[in-house]
This record gives sequence, C-alpha cells and structure tokens, in this order.
Amino acid sequence: MAIDTRSRRAWNQSQEAARQVSESGRPRDRRVIQRVHYAFVEMLDRRTIPEELRFSRNELQEIAEAVKLDVTVQSIEQANSLLRLYLLDGTISGVPDEIEDPIADDGEGWRGHVSKFVSWRSAAVVLLALATIVSAVVLWAWYLNPEEDRQAVSLASPTDIPGQALSPPFPLSGSFDSWEPSEPVLEHIWNEVELSFQFTNTSEHPWEFFAAATLRRPDGRQDHLAPMRAVQLEPGNQGVARWTYIVEQIGEYDVIYGVWAFAEEGKEPEFRVDNNGWQSGHLVVHEGCPTTPDARIFGFSPFKEAHVLAGGSVTLSMDFRNTGVGSRKFVAGASIVDTDENLVGNYDTVLEDALLPGQTATVQWEHMVQEPGNYLVQFGVWERPWEGLIYRAPCPMERLIIAHPPGTPLVNDVALESPTSGLEDQWITIAGENFKPYSAVILKFMAVEYPVDAERVEYQSSREIRVRESLTVPGTWQVRVVNSGEERSNWLDFRVLP
Repeated sequence: MAIDTRSRRAWNQSQEAARQVSESGRPRDRRVIQRVHYAFVEMLDRRTIPEELRFSRNELQEIAEAVKLDVTVQSIEQANSLLRLYLLDGTISGVPDEIEDPIADDGEGWRGHVSKFVSWRSAAVVLLALATIVSAVVLWAWYLNPEEDRQAVSLASPTDIPGQALSPPFPLSGSFDSWEPSEPVLEHIWNEVELSFQFTNTSEHPWEFFAAATLRRPDGRQDHLAPMRAVQLEPGNQGVARWTYIVEQIGEYDVIYGVWAFAEEGKEPEFRVDNNGWQSGHLVVHEGCPTTPDARIFGFSPFKEAHVLAGGSVTLSMDFRNTGVGSRKFVAGASIVDTDENLVGNYDTVLEDALLPGQTATVQWEHMVQEPGNYLVQFGVWERPWEGLIYRAPCPMERLIIAHPPGTPLVNDVALESPTSGLEDQWITIAGENFKPYSAVILKFMAVEYPVDAERVEYQSSREIRVRESLTVPGTWQVRVVNSGEERSNWLDFRVLP
C-alpha cells in the first residue's frame, strides 16, 4: 500500500531521528527522542480509513505509549485491546491501494478506491512492529544515559516542540468512580439537567486533569459541554466535575464522560486519560401537555419500551406533584391503546388525602396484556375521575409496551460476574423465558453484532443461559437470544463500567 507524501515525510523524519540517536552515543537532547515518537504517531494518524473507524492522534498515542513504556506481553495485550476498541467490527475496511491527500476529497474519497480488507490482527502486527522500532530506540537511549539524564528524559515536558501533539511527561492513569445520573432517567423537554462524575487520580504524580462531557442528541448531533473542567488532583485524590444542560429534543440522549491531560480554549483536548464509554439512552426526554398549572407529572414507568409475553403483565406507575397554590385532592390515571387506537386499558385512582403545595404522590397499576402487538400509553392527572384534565404525559401517546407471542424467547435481565470492562473472560448470566437447548447468544455494541461461539454458551434452563466472554469496552451493550428455528428475543441493554 502506497503512503501519501506527508506520511512518507513523517517516516523519513522518524528514521533520521533514530539515526541521530544511534550515532550520538550518549544523547542529551531529549527532543531527538521525542521526535521519533511524534513522527511515528503522525505517520499512523494519516492512514485513510472510514471516518467512523479512524484513529485520533490521542488514541494512537495511547497504543504507542503502551508499547514504548513497557515492552511486555501485557503491553501487547493492551495495544490489542485498544485496536478492538476502535475497530469495533473487527476489520479495517476500505483501505485504498493509493492514498492521495484525504482532505482534498473529490466526492468519492476512500470509497472510490476500496480494494482490500485488512484484518485487525494484521493491523495489530503492523502497528506493534512499528511501535517496537520506536520503543527499541527510546529504551536503548534510556540505557545509555547516566542516571541524572534519565530523570531529565522521563520528566521533560514536550511543550517546546512546535506543532506537535502533547504527551504527559510521565504515565498518567485514573478511574471513574461514579456519575450522575447513574441510571437512565426520564426528563421533560426544556428541563435543565445536571450531569456530573467523580474521578480518582490513580497515578503517582499530581496533575491538573481536564474533565469533559458530550451528549449525543436524538437527531445524532453531538453537544460538547463547555467549558471543560480543570481539576487539580494529588495522587489518590478524587475530583468532581459538573455541568447543567437544557434538553431541547424529544427522544433518547446518549452520554459520555472523559478525562484529558491537556486542554486549551478553542482547540481539541489532547491525550485522553480515560472515558466511561457511551451510555446509550441515558436521558429519555418526553413532552407533557399541561391544561392548568396545578399539577405536573415528573416520572412514569415504563418510560422506555417494556417487553412482555402476551398473557403476561406490566406494572404501570406515575409520579406527580402539586404545583398549585393550595391544598387539594387529585385523580391519577393511565390509558393504553393498541395501534388501531382501540382502548385496551383504562385505570384511575382517587387520592384519599389532599396534597399540599409541592407535595408528591406515586400511583401504580398492574396491566394484563392479552394479545401480541404494540401498545401506546399515556398518564394523566384530573380534578375528578376523567373530568377536569390538568396534565398528561407523554404527549402525544408513546409506544411503551411491546407484547410478543407466547413461546417467543424473552430476555428480562443480565447479571455480570464483573461490572467493569477488561480483557479477561467473565460469566454473563442471561435471565428470561422460553430459552431452549442450543440457543444462540448475540452481543451488540455500537450497532455491531458479535455472535458468541457455541462452546462458550451454557444452557441452564428455559429461564437462564450463561455465556463466557470478555467485555473489553465500557458503555452500553445489548444481548439477544436466538432459539433454533430463528425465534429471536428482544434486545436488552446492560451497562459495562470502565
């Protein structure tokens, strides 16, 4: 595969820097060593692959640093893990034979030159081979330096290299401890939402970390919350970053938090220390329809699609508040219709006691689903049973119940042996109904499906299946069970922590 002129120049720069190091005997100019690393990163950063799979400079730095700092089996596994993280479909696809300037696109871009596919294992070999060249030069220079020079090399700041990406002068690490909201939550449109996370400096050095948060809106656009929060942390100390955000669209928002080593106003942050993975559907935004200002529904369940077998039941519940100026009684209710707008469920409860201003109440009902199909639900608050409507939500009615035919496999719950991501295999226990021997299991992350090998699937009963698999990426995963005969269950979300 040919490489473009800029990449070739970067490779030549890397070779020249390596030559200078090898000929100098005892190199004292740390910038020579750093240029080797940065040229290597720049060269790889110019690989032309689809935008959604393209490595950023910071991601390449992480891979290179894993090998450069510790050339061991463990570092190779870390690099492989990073490759799996950023090449989620297992391949680098669409690599052209000839790479022109990818910025000067004629409208066809790489899609007009697709000629071969390279497996991620091949990419890992190439990447690690190049990284090992760099690491050999750096480690050799490290060995030749006297003790006082070693400290100068390891603690040097690279900020004096014009036009180059920054790299911390020593290894940085951290861990996500928690974030809020911790579980998917229901919000109303135009509400102000508070987002926050806690992060611990697990490295051996103090550092000013930069905390970031990004939301992916229902229309696919991303909102990067500003400003980034600068948090100075001593080793072992915990910091908190908070933002407020007004939700402007109805639908599901995905959220991701990240911690970076460097940030400057108006520029992209550099050297990502950690992130918690995309949390899919973390905010579910509905619209309510008030008639009077006397009450407001602020929560209901299910607020996302609930899956059930025909003949089974679904719990309906709602939370509302007296937002008026005086004490009064209310009537809470819920209505369910099928896709033909036939009313199939109607519930109401008259509160026994009056609510004071600001006081809340919770009401619930159990609904039996008779037939397979999709059902729309709406909750309401009235002055009297079905008279004097005050507030209703969601508005309009939304599909919140999906009933499957009897006998269809249904996934209700997922339990992980370890809640955090990692390279090690772990037991994943899937609970549900109507599982069969030799059922297949499919995992999905970011719209990419990963069928689990049959030898890793253990059928326990019609209500439980266990699989042995590694979950290397934090974020929202999904699981589905497929019985023989291609009977497919629902997809069920589960979360993997960093």
